[in-house]
Formats: sequence, C-alpha cells, structure tokens
Amino acid sequence: MEGMLIARLHLLFSFKDYETEVEGGDEVQCALVSWFVPALSCRDPDTGMWMVKPEGTRRHRPIQVIPLKSIARGAHLLPKYGTGRLPDSITHVNALDMFQTYFVNPYIDHHCHEFLSE
Repeated sequence: MEGMLIARLHLLFSFKDYETEVEGGDEVQCALVSWFVPALSCRDPDTGMWMVKPEGTRRHRPIQVIPLKSIARGAHLLPKYGTGRLPDSITHVNALDMFQTYFVNPYIDHHCHEFLSE
C-alpha cells in the first residue's frame, strides 16, 4: 500500500496542551485506533487488492492514540469470505471482529482508486 497503513477508528477526542506557547493552551485533536497489518507482501493475485488482517489476536488487539491530522482518508474493507453460509450473528456492528483477513477496496470511488493506485 505504498507506505499507507489501515486503522480502525474507535474514538475521536481532543485535549488542551497547556505546555505550549499558545495562551490558554493548544487543542490537540486525536483518534484512538487499532491497526490492520498487511496479510501479504504484495497485492492479491486474483483481485489486485491489498489484503490486511487485524494486528494482534482476537482477544488482545493493541490500540494507539494518533494525531487526527495523520489520517488521510477512510478505507473500505471487504471481508475475505470462506466457504459455506455466514452465521446470523455477523452484523455491520461486529463484522470487523469476525473475519481474519480483509481486502482494501480501491474501487469504492474514483478518489480512493487514485489514492491507492500506483
């Protein structure tokens, strides 16, 4: 993905940094994220899409606070489905916790395609 990383956003927040030179403190805008790491070192040969997987294990996913301005844009992740029927328990709320691997979809819109294309 040419130096780009995929993160799952959990929380947006800000705080005042009173140690800066700005009178009354400087507002710092942040995001609490967990990371997806590359599942392959190159694009998937069948789809041409990058593949990612959640960092850590299902029981322990590390989280990190990052500056909000370091986020470039939203990403569209498609689960890599197996065979058979999906359980009824999978919903839009828990889908990012239920699969092991995801495709990063560069075809969701023109801007995303330009952003992720070589």
